[in-house]
Amino acid sequence: MASSPQSEGLSRKSWWHRRVVTPACRFYADPPDALNAFFWIDFILPAGFYLLVYSTLSSVGFFVRLFLEQPSDQNRVLVVTMVVNLILKLLLFIGIQGGNLYAARHFSNYRALFIAIFVLNFIALPTRTPAFVPALFSIVPVWSNLLHDGFFLARTGAFSPVSLLVMVLTGGPVL
Repeated sequence: MASSPQSEGLSRKSWWHRRVVTPACRFYADPPDALNAFFWIDFILPAGFYLLVYSTLSSVGFFVRLFLEQPSDQNRVLVVTMVVNLILKLLLFIGIQGGNLYAARHFSNYRALFIAIFVLNFIALPTRTPAFVPALFSIVPVWSNLLHDGFFLARTGAFSPVSLLVMVLTGGPVL
């Protein structure tokens, strides 16, 4: 008995539904704990830091600088804002890295994912966010600028080890 085109369409639809739609719905309804941890550790925490802490401190520093009359006071406010942002960023970076190592030990099936993100997070240090995933699109321009500025400053002899460390951590040269 020959099958009708309508029954072939139903079998394709059921295969598609069974192989693609149902697993996607199951994943969305109840994601694995490891991927849930990855999302919170490597995306929500760094994005929240950038939106809530970094932006707020930068705005407060900007508005305080507007109301000061002396240029030396304005520079002090700028330096204090940069130092506080850097300290908070490094503390969050250490927390994120610790969370990645803990998750790598706890979720053995996804160990390679957490170790890879642990290593890639170091590349994101010069950007404004302390993790690789949210900083993904700003990493290439920042690193290309760092290499250009680094070679220029090294040629002129204006580099010190401390300025190199600050440049790598903040994303901009500090002489």
